[in-house]
Amino acid sequence: MSQLFMPLSQDNYEPSLQGPQPPAMQLQPQPEFLFAAATSQVSHLADVLTLISAIDRHALMIISQYGITFFLEYNHILNAQVSVDASLFSAFEYHWLGADLDGNFSENVPKNVQLGIDVHRLTDAFAAAAATAVPRLKKGASTAGVDTVLCYIKYRGDGFPLVVEFEDRLMSEQIEFSTFHLDIDFPYGDENPELQSQPDHSLTIDHSRLQFEVILQSDILANMLQDLQNLNTEDLFVFVSNKRGVSGPNNVNFVSKGAIGYLKLIFPSARTMLQKLEIYKDSGGEPVQTTDSILSTLGFLPFIRVFRAVKLLSKCKIMKDFNGVFLIQLLCRNTAAKSYPGTLIAFNMLEKSEIGGTGQTVDIDIDSLFDDQVYQVREYNDNPQEGATASREVQENRIFDTNEPFSYAAFRRRPSNSESGSKRTRMEGESGATGSTETPLFL
Repeated sequence: MSQLFMPLSQDNYEPSLQGPQPPAMQLQPQPEFLFAAATSQVSHLADVLTLISAIDRHALMIISQYGITFFLEYNHILNAQVSVDASLFSAFEYHWLGADLDGNFSENVPKNVQLGIDVHRLTDAFAAAAATAVPRLKKGASTAGVDTVLCYIKYRGDGFPLVVEFEDRLMSEQIEFSTFHLDIDFPYGDENPELQSQPDHSLTIDHSRLQFEVILQSDILANMLQDLQNLNTEDLFVFVSNKRGVSGPNNVNFVSKGAIGYLKLIFPSARTMLQKLEIYKDSGGEPVQTTDSILSTLGFLPFIRVFRAVKLLSKCKIMKDFNGVFLIQLLCRNTAAKSYPGTLIAFNMLEKSEIGGTGQTVDIDIDSLFDDQVYQVREYNDNPQEGATASREVQENRIFDTNEPFSYAAFRRRPSNSESGSKRTRMEGESGATGSTETPLFL
């Protein structure tokens, strides 16, 4: 007679029913994990989680002794990483409990703990808690007071929920978030040796093969992204050049390709807005600065997902390597914690390539494509009445010269001293009226 259920208690053990048994195996005890952190910077964490919530719903949460990292991925062509340093928390406890049979910790203990979470629900919880800390004018008070909200985060390892507790002067709320396994390889960790031996296969920037690096103001970039989105942009071309052109030695242009055609937006090249622009070439495995122009092709749908993060921050760093990985790096500072260095946010995305080629091999001169050399802004004559006695026929013949190819530039070419001004200028000259220099119709 065989038993359907095996007895769990040794007291009910019947050798006659079980037959001969092999010697008991001594299992290695699994270490137990304990993590607990406390902070009052709830608003900062709410902002950080809001920035990455547009990437995907599920995120990989990595806990280590250095802090907390959130990692998200979108269709294997875009990922986002948010690193919150442990110094943001007033209390940060991270350690493993348990030892082996000799009383020593096992070498197999991982250096970080990874768990999957629903980042949308976590963002809603922190946003609701941060709303209670908004300054409010209390009854009978002349100034608005700020309610301090404390946050406690706890996690005990696999099989346990992520516990987040908010506490203020009126109430305490504890929320348990389900944790699960998320099939995402964290490229910045040291747990996967295959990613270490093959770094080119992961969607991360390779600093040893850097192609260009740009630091610019985020608010201007956010306005450009808003315009590009309103134009229903399908593909985005990012043109970076440190050659001296019409607008100066450094140029960053964003070219939109959509249903209505092409449109170029020129980023201001002033030092306060475009703080750094460096282009490198590969010299024996080391990046060396050079003078060149680089054109990158990106799909606008994954690129616009960084719009929320760019809109809220002040500075933005853009980098690209020779593998076609495009990186947007942002630093979110917390004004409440002066000693906190800031939360680093990084967006990695793949460059888009055409069939039969790559984005790096596409050689397009943006300046010649949009004819910037022809449509450059020029200074007009300081004395608009000079040469006003010339006839209208002479002016038309000089503007539409048969020896000069017909182009749009002929409509805005500066009249010489012997040429006549516009009809309005001649009328002002005949009547003896003086006025300012005429603004050309076409720039």
